[in-house]
Amino acid sequence: MEEKKQSFNLLNVLLGVFIILLLFFFLFPTSPPPKKIALKVICGAHLKSLSIACSVYKDENQFYPTPRKWCDNIQKYLEGEDNVFVCRIDKTGPCSYAMNEAVPVDANELPGDLVLLFESAPGWNQVGGADDVVTDRHDKSGANIAFADGHVKFIKAKDIADLRWTVEAQE
Repeated sequence: MEEKKQSFNLLNVLLGVFIILLLFFFLFPTSPPPKKIALKVICGAHLKSLSIACSVYKDENQFYPTPRKWCDNIQKYLEGEDNVFVCRIDKTGPCSYAMNEAVPVDANELPGDLVLLFESAPGWNQVGGADDVVTDRHDKSGANIAFADGHVKFIKAKDIADLRWTVEAQE
């Protein structure tokens, strides 16, 4: 009789552990591997460096780099940096980023929430807009975006079109 009681208790304990594990996996989804997170952060840091170089260019020239020549314009400010033009996930081109084509050539000040630079298809002096953002480098979950005020943020793919892409006031 005592054997049945022990097996019944053991069964209850195993069932309880199983339920707890099941709840744990449903309530706490797995996060991406640390290496993928690190590569996303490095990509964001590259955009930050490029954004700073654009700001230094603006300070020296009273306007932002020309979108169609932005890589050429800021390259001298990035000498000695470890190839910040290329995302470590995308090693196929000379530059993994693009400048927002709506940045005015003669702009001295831009709205802080305006997209300045973003992840794009590889190429040098790439320009574009929301449709040109590449989101497949980070598990298709989104892309790093640099804003005119200098901050860089990882934006989910579904929210990219809602960002400020033009200088005109948003409604």
